[in-house]
Formats: sequence, C-alpha cells, structure tokens
Amino acid sequence: MIKGYSKENFLFFYVNGSVKLNKEVEPQMILLKQICNQYGKVIIVGPMMALKVHEDLRGREKQVMITIVDEFQMLWQEYEEIQKKIDSSISEKVENISGS
Repeated sequence: MIKGYSKENFLFFYVNGSVKLNKEVEPQMILLKQICNQYGKVIIVGPMMALKVHEDLRGREKQVMITIVDEFQMLWQEYEEIQKKIDSSISEKVENISGS
C-alpha cells in the first residue's frame, strides 16, 4: 500500500516494499498521480512521488496527505474488487469451454 510523509511544502509518497517501478506498482502510481494532480504539481522518480501542494493548501500538508491516502485506498480497493469479478468471470468461461 501507499505510504507518505511531508517535508516543507512537499508530500512524498511511495509504494510500501517496492524499490523500483514495476508492473505491479505502476497501476498504483498512475492512480496516485491522478489523485495528487488535484492538490498540486507532481514529480515521479521511480517508485517515489513528490507532490508540491498548491499555495492555498500550504500549512495543511498533513491533512492533504491523509485525504490523498484515504482516497487512494478506497479507489484501489474498488479496483481490486472489480478485478476479482472480471477474473472470476473469465475463469467460469474457460471452465465452461474446457468442460464442453
């Protein structure tokens, strides 16, 4: 899952346990970037993302970080649930074809 911390006018996010961007981490970073774009300018370096928050949000970086992480977790959970349904549907179709 996504972890984050604040430093000066930046919020830093990273995928816990990942030292490089790979096919498992990339979709999470894409989602995180889309969420972060609402709050400022985003810089991505490997599996780490830095967000320079909009001026009107300065001083509230910690609250912005909490909001971003909450939004990410909710949206990622929905994505995983939909993915499970798709995978289950595909498995059923394969079983039906194999069993025919």
